[in-house]
Amino acid sequence: MLIRVSEDQERLLLEWITPFTAAEFEDGIEPSGYELRIDICPPYGAAATAVKGSHSLEIGDVEVEFSS
Repeated sequence: MLIRVSEDQERLLLEWITPFTAAEFEDGIEPSGYELRIDICPPYGAAATAVKGSHSLEIGDVEVEFSS
């Protein structure tokens, strides 16, 4: 399975997660990362949400390609 986000979505995600990661580095903590949730709802398509603890970011519609 291949999941594609647009360049704008990637930029949005990186802008959102950067302050979390920077704060963890400043506190001497190994960055904990984030979840990327993909909701697939045929026939409507797929959407992504980034989740970090109690915080979330709606990324929007994404392209999902199945290998077979």
